Amino acid sequence: MSSKDRKKKDYVELEVVHSGACGIDIGGKFHLVSIGQDQEKQVRKYGVHTEALHELGNWLVGQGINTVAMESTGVYWKSLWRILQDYGMEVVLVSRSWKQEKKTDVLDCMWLQQLHSMGLLKGSYLADNATEELKHLWRHRQGLVRTGNDYVRRMQKSMRLMNMCLETVLSSIVGASGQAIIQAIIEGQRDAALLAGLVDKRVQKPKEEIIKALQADWRIEHLFELQQCYELYQILEQKRVVCDEKIEELLNARIRRDDQQTQYLEQSGNIKKKRKNKNDPKFDVQRLSYALFKGIDLSAVDGISHGAIMSLLAEVGTDVKAFANANSFVSWLRLCPNNRISGGKQLLSRSQRTANALAQALKQSANAIGRHNKGALAGFFHRIAHKKGWKAAITATARKLAVIIWNMIAKQQPFNYMSNEQYQQQLKTRSVKAINRQITRWGIKPQDLLFDELPAPA
Repeated sequence: MSSKDRKKKDYVELEVVHSGACGIDIGGKFHLVSIGQDQEKQVRKYGVHTEALHELGNWLVGQGINTVAMESTGVYWKSLWRILQDYGMEVVLVSRSWKQEKKTDVLDCMWLQQLHSMGLLKGSYLADNATEELKHLWRHRQGLVRTGNDYVRRMQKSMRLMNMCLETVLSSIVGASGQAIIQAIIEGQRDAALLAGLVDKRVQKPKEEIIKALQADWRIEHLFELQQCYELYQILEQKRVVCDEKIEELLNARIRRDDQQTQYLEQSGNIKKKRKNKNDPKFDVQRLSYALFKGIDLSAVDGISHGAIMSLLAEVGTDVKAFANANSFVSWLRLCPNNRISGGKQLLSRSQRTANALAQALKQSANAIGRHNKGALAGFFHRIAHKKGWKAAITATARKLAVIIWNMIAKQQPFNYMSNEQYQQQLKTRSVKAINRQITRWGIKPQDLLFDELPAPA
């Protein structure tokens, strides 16, 4: 047998799974598109303007392309993704793990096309257009909140530099009392006693202590900074209110398009209301989410705030069945161990760092759970924190919250609340069963133990 024949027998061609496959190398100034491996005839270069993207879509339709693989480069892929969806194409977004050794833009798009045609690429999760719209608005709102909080810190710093200790007597300097005092200072009031009279009666601090905290070394530069930061904070608050109205309008429009969700909205008056946090939306998130999730009240879960529910709606939407099971959902959030095994040894099991907005929201919820001792989730948190530390407990509890949320939505089952006492009893029962299994396994008899009867509890 000749070496040429041997090579032919050793070589096995992979089966083509997607005959109408395309690969696109995304760029900030142009996109390279490959519908085959002929560089001269099947690779084209298109610009990034809207007209060029429509030309690209029309060319792919004319070539019989029905599925496209593109790399996730910055935000440059999003505009093309939306347009290709309008042309009825399936779009697979892939990470950079597919890269080949020889790197050029042309080779990249051809390699993408080849891998995709053989079904070797695994796409990232992509939400529908309605969820993408909500995601953009919600992330914009979160940006407004973060920027507003920056200006609050600057106001606090300005007052501290004037030796005004307002934050020591008020829980928030931008609450009703705090804003009334800052507004009076900007208008020229310097009398500490008169400023203290603006404090709400519900504030528990003694009047004398408030007056002392409001005595300051008034400095022109710090007063000017305080005024500017306060005015900018007010503008951001106004924009946040408008953004909330837009988000509420969007959610109500989605509910009106679904008769079943409309019915649940009418029934939502019976659910138990949960207290709002300072930065939560002003509209009734609990009521709208009850309708969108068709009778499932996610706020009943310990630690899940209105902000966390909005993050879920913005990042995933209402259908979690895009993930095959709860473990798949947790893996997408990167809240599970990242097991790395080589040579039969486990090298690493620590969970990966994640910038996923929903994962961060769940971690914040987990941290809130750890700060109180009510419910089984708090008992679980403190048990993990005692063994592995607070940071590990946050990740483990966030993972448990993700599993609970997936099961509630996918299986349409309500949250089964368990008290901390019931949880501790459950742990005790498991421990007793484990001990009994060990006794049976080793054939231990009463005379083998160091005591005839069980000792009394301490």
